[in-house]
Amino acid sequence: MGLVERLSTKYPDEKSEGHLTSDGQGPPPYSPASSADLSAPSSLSSAPGTTLKLPQSFWLDYRWHSSTSFIGAEKGERDFAVTVPSRMNCFAHRAITLRDGSAKDSPALVSVKGQKGSLGRRSVISLPSMGEEDPGQDIVGAFGPGGSSKGFDVTLENGTVEHFEWRRSMGDEVKNLASGCQGWKLVRMDSPYTLAGGKEDFPPGYTSDGREVVAAAAYPKMFRNSPRFEFLGSGARGEMGVRFELVAAISFVRMYEIAMEQASAGSASS
Repeated sequence: MGLVERLSTKYPDEKSEGHLTSDGQGPPPYSPASSADLSAPSSLSSAPGTTLKLPQSFWLDYRWHSSTSFIGAEKGERDFAVTVPSRMNCFAHRAITLRDGSAKDSPALVSVKGQKGSLGRRSVISLPSMGEEDPGQDIVGAFGPGGSSKGFDVTLENGTVEHFEWRRSMGDEVKNLASGCQGWKLVRMDSPYTLAGGKEDFPPGYTSDGREVVAAAAYPKMFRNSPRFEFLGSGARGEMGVRFELVAAISFVRMYEIAMEQASAGSASS
């Protein structure tokens, strides 16, 4: 029995401490946009402080022994399905797909798979077309410790190309998301909100080099509980559009798969 099977048997799902707003309340109820909204640029406008397609904060209900996992704004909810054809090897060239609904055959929103010839070090994220004038896009990036970089470029709905980078973190963004966890923060490298100056000048939500943190993800040590993800800053306000939200979410799922696979391989070798 591998690490994943042992852990899922030994450690049943436990409730983690969630992130609360400054007034002590949780996030507002989540209501996802419909598939039709993705193909209409005019529908991509958003009130301040809201995401466009995905929940601002969500849990990944990872099903160890199933090809279908779920994303939900609250723990145990099934707002979106995440399908994986095979759990035997997450580096295989088979796509992990985030779907627009809880059914395993719901329309695909975005997918990710290992890039051929990269031995799992690089991944390809595929975004389908969002309209007649949008051919979709493939994004190559490296997620996880094995890659030379954890960055990727996204062409946003307004046509600009921005660079993002996942960084391992145990900082406040991760600690506030779920207690006792390790994780990552997603940094907007080309943000108009980039700050200059020394580290002491940076407010919460910025890295030590003055870059804006637009998302964070936390997962418990030994995979004892469900991982959690949250959009932050301009990522939580819907400023960068649906494409950014989808790419951020699926890259997080990919990194979690890689972390799980590497932990399992390390356990087997010992």
